[in-house]
Amino acid sequence: MSMLLMVQAMKTKVGNPLRKLVLIKLADNASDQGECWPSHRYIADQCEISKRSVINHIKALERDGLIKIENRIGERGKRSNLYHLTLDRVQEMHMGSAGDAYGGSAGDAYRISHSLEPVKESYSESRFEEFWGIYAKKTGKETCQKKFKKLSASDIKKIFEVLPAYIKSTPDVQYRKNPATWLNQKCWNDELLTEKPKPKSERQEFPMIDEEAMIRERFRNG
Repeated sequence: MSMLLMVQAMKTKVGNPLRKLVLIKLADNASDQGECWPSHRYIADQCEISKRSVINHIKALERDGLIKIENRIGERGKRSNLYHLTLDRVQEMHMGSAGDAYGGSAGDAYRISHSLEPVKESYSESRFEEFWGIYAKKTGKETCQKKFKKLSASDIKKIFEVLPAYIKSTPDVQYRKNPATWLNQKCWNDELLTEKPKPKSERQEFPMIDEEAMIRERFRNG
């Protein structure tokens, strides 16, 4: 986090409170050279707004000249954005660009992220916390996380289709399998057995007893 950028972001007028919140979040993640690369989803979660709102506000900040966006293609063709904050006093305080400080261009400069978000976050990692919260049996988290990382996207999809029914069938957490066991045994592929109500024809029915008739009969015979 750059304190200078945070102060400058707080003082900057952007004309929209949510847009300013996004700008402050970018400043909070930025290095002293004004660079950061948080995902749209991460910013949305931190600011408690929608991902679409984040995208729109970032475009507006770029249009207003407060940030520059560098599109990057990483491993496996995955796209990500590198944000350069261009708030007024940054270059004055640092006497030049990040590239000048390291004897090259901004692209050659060594980059440090001050974001709490992992630089790379796979699909499985992003959904593990959701699984952990729903399962609600807090034991062996590290083991579960390692196992969850190895799951395919199709397995993860199936897990979230089956999991609510399994949780409903085991309301008492102590009788629920440990999450690591449930993952290791691939229990999302098991048939979920639940007791079905018997048809009316199979139910044992008892005749109605007329208590008043029994009392009258008793007095008559007495």
